[in-house]
Amino acid sequence: MIEKSSIIENDIVTITKASYGDNTFMPDHFHEKTAISFVLSGSIIETVHNQNTLGGIANVIIKPSRTVHRDIYSKDCSIICIYLNAENELRTSTQNLLKNWNWLHSPDNYLFLNSILKSHREKEQLECIDNFIKYFNTKKNSLNYQPPPPWVKALKNILDTSYQESLSNSELAKMFKIHPVYMARVFRKFYGQSIKTYLNVLRINGTMASILNSEEKLAHIAYDNGYADQSHLSRKFKIATGMTPRNFKHLTN
Repeated sequence: MIEKSSIIENDIVTITKASYGDNTFMPDHFHEKTAISFVLSGSIIETVHNQNTLGGIANVIIKPSRTVHRDIYSKDCSIICIYLNAENELRTSTQNLLKNWNWLHSPDNYLFLNSILKSHREKEQLECIDNFIKYFNTKKNSLNYQPPPPWVKALKNILDTSYQESLSNSELAKMFKIHPVYMARVFRKFYGQSIKTYLNVLRINGTMASILNSEEKLAHIAYDNGYADQSHLSRKFKIATGMTPRNFKHLTN
């Protein structure tokens, strides 16, 4: 099952929100416009040129126009997709960076999503896109994209699927029988973030997905995403995004 709705549509961008049922399969297809997709919840396996890539919360996919791809979505996968209607108005350097299919596995991406959702003038939207692609390229080049050891992948999977729980570095390190300081250093090496920062952003993104895709009260959303109460959620959300959860919901309605 697929649920899709439009958030913003103008000469610069078309922004849609989509939710997918478990194991939804999209066979080979392409988009006429370059697409920037933000994974808010769940996960997606995307295949381009016979290369499979697994993406989860806070990941971004950049697909140039007419890139043939196919996708398998997990249960409750939620994605916001930004289609570029005026790619030729971006800086030449930005246009060049948009020519190849790319993923960015970094939990900072929601900051750009928030910025463009807050932008109401087309000039601001163009500037947001330019700034994000520049950030995307810099961040991608700074991260270590060598395959991490199996235990680091397993640690990331625990964080991705259990971020709602109270997780301490010492408890996590015991699972892998390693020292917490060593664990934290190796995780940062491969994912460019401390474990605490990664957890914080997973929770913010989980909250965003809940706000976008459910009618639950904020108190329930707070509990479901690892916060002590609604006040705790609102405080952390505003620090991270500059907005209250209610402001964010209003922007995307």
